[in-house]
Amino acid sequence: MTPTLLAGIIAATFLAGAFGYLGFRKDYNATLRRRHINKYRDRLRKLDNIILGLPPNYFPKTLKALVYASIAHSLEHMAQLSGDRSHGEQVQRVKQQLKQLQLQTDLQSSDTLELDSQSLREYKHMLKDLHALIIDFHKEGMLSQKEAEIHLKVVNNVLIGVTLDFYCEAAKRADNGNNKSLALHYYSMAMGQIDHCTSEQVRGDRSPFIAQRISELTLEVENEKVDLGNEEGMLPNSSVVAEWEALTKEEDEWRKNYY
Repeated sequence: MTPTLLAGIIAATFLAGAFGYLGFRKDYNATLRRRHINKYRDRLRKLDNIILGLPPNYFPKTLKALVYASIAHSLEHMAQLSGDRSHGEQVQRVKQQLKQLQLQTDLQSSDTLELDSQSLREYKHMLKDLHALIIDFHKEGMLSQKEAEIHLKVVNNVLIGVTLDFYCEAAKRADNGNNKSLALHYYSMAMGQIDHCTSEQVRGDRSPFIAQRISELTLEVENEKVDLGNEEGMLPNSSVVAEWEALTKEEDEWRKNYY
């Protein structure tokens, strides 16, 4: 084998390897880009659901501003990844909405809304999505540790408000059905949730009514046989507790890794 032929074989092998590597990198980058696009598309879907679905009672101004800023951030990344200029126009509209929001007063309050159980479950799922997104925002560097802590605290307090409304709605339904013992149980569960709340406004606004109903119902059922284990309607209670414990575990894991 001549030196020239050997050099040609070596060069061909090198070029084949180089082209193979470049092809692999191109496929890898394309896959990675699609993965990021899908991530931001799914994130935008959740954020849109939150913006459109949560009522002012469960959506304080600080959280709404965070959601708008996150939508703009996600759209900017989508524009970079896809090259779609329409995303840039959407970013400007969202940023304008954010500026308008900053001039508005906070419409969030702790007044109890007349809502059905299904609506309250949907609001709870939206807030759970926001809770998980805030943890992701911190992991990605969008939020500092302190900012994430503040937002998670707000979400947790709003979640407690939703849970309180869920229990109170179930208690009213039981009371209207002349099931005093079950109504007392739900109001007692609501009072237990208030112990988790760090918002003095929520505690001050909600505790008196719930405490009063507990006292009244206790007097009404003290001479009745209480057998809550066989009452209908207990599953919502166990499911809400399970969801709350899952949220607490998720935040504990985040704290352990990033605090």
